[in-house]
Amino acid sequence: AAPPRSRGPARRVVYFEGRKSAQAFGWFANGVDAAALAHFTGAGYEPMDAARLAELMRRQDAAAAPAVVVFADNRFPSAIVDDTSGTPLVRRFLDAGGKVALLGPNPLAYKTDPATGALVDLDYELPQRVFGVRFPEPRLVGGYYPSTPTAAGRSMGLRHGFVGYPSID
Repeated sequence: AAPPRSRGPARRVVYFEGRKSAQAFGWFANGVDAAALAHFTGAGYEPMDAARLAELMRRQDAAAAPAVVVFADNRFPSAIVDDTSGTPLVRRFLDAGGKVALLGPNPLAYKTDPATGALVDLDYELPQRVFGVRFPEPRLVGGYYPSTPTAAGRSMGLRHGFVGYPSID
């Protein structure tokens, strides 16, 4: 059998939302998110706003050049995670061969006030539904966990162990 055809080099994208207010929850402090954005744009990643990101994800299919999206401030725009009409756009993007990189815990677990962005709750149901990743009950876990790439992770380019938070099954 012939080897699979390459779809070309991956399109490298970085998304940054920013805080809605001074009370808004953010995983990063002291400008680390802005530094991440500067790092990735300096490395040639294409910055995108929410509308352009949603369009990129809509166009991703098996024939398209692959794309990887880094979420520099560890926030998802609502348009890509809305599941009221079925499968969220980010899940369809992943299923079509796209990749996402989060620089902190899955942001879907953080329930925030729509007006201010202030943290109101922590709930792993939505990230579990969208990404198919099981999260243990928070009362059973705590702290940081050493992680090593699986065979699937190594095939995607992960080479080294790391420390992660929170735990996942």
